[in-house]
Amino acid sequence: MGWLQVGVKMDLKTKTNLERIGSSSILAKSLASRYRESMRKRFISFSKGGGDWPPLDEKTVGTTIKKSRPNETRTIKPIRDTQNKAKKIPKASRTSKKHPILRQTGQLLEGLNPSLSSSGSEKITDFNTVAVGFSNSNHVNSNLSISRIASIHHYGEGVPKRTILVMPDNQAIDKMRKLIIKSVINGLSVSKSSIGGQ
Repeated sequence: MGWLQVGVKMDLKTKTNLERIGSSSILAKSLASRYRESMRKRFISFSKGGGDWPPLDEKTVGTTIKKSRPNETRTIKPIRDTQNKAKKIPKASRTSKKHPILRQTGQLLEGLNPSLSSSGSEKITDFNTVAVGFSNSNHVNSNLSISRIASIHHYGEGVPKRTILVMPDNQAIDKMRKLIIKSVINGLSVSKSSIGGQ
């Protein structure tokens, strides 16, 4: 797995109608933007412990602090409940709130910006698909690309598996469906008006 991207596909009949009115690429880019928006919201929630991403352990948190503050050598000590020793504090709540997961540099999150950024990638690959993913530019903390770093985390290659690009939730799918319907209706209206004015 060298890089990470997914294909956002459109219904064939809808795509054919859009090609007739010349707005297929515009809709494809709009759908890609909506998809990134959905994945960005998920990324932010999961990075704070709101999903099924494995939490950071104390060793990783300590290493992260050393990298971001090279002149400091302190590490994070495990949190203990001094008032109720029998009560265990979930690891996710210990690490994810103060040290969000996969957000040390912000490049992976930036790659999911609805407005395509230098960390993301987008390409119309064929008649009904737009590929959405991460840039092949180098990651700031590695000689690997941003897309490769995303792939490593997404598939769990030597690190805890934390999926990044997945099927959007029902709310996001509904928004994308409405966008397609609106685009078709508006596009056909413009096309009819143009024909009538000739």
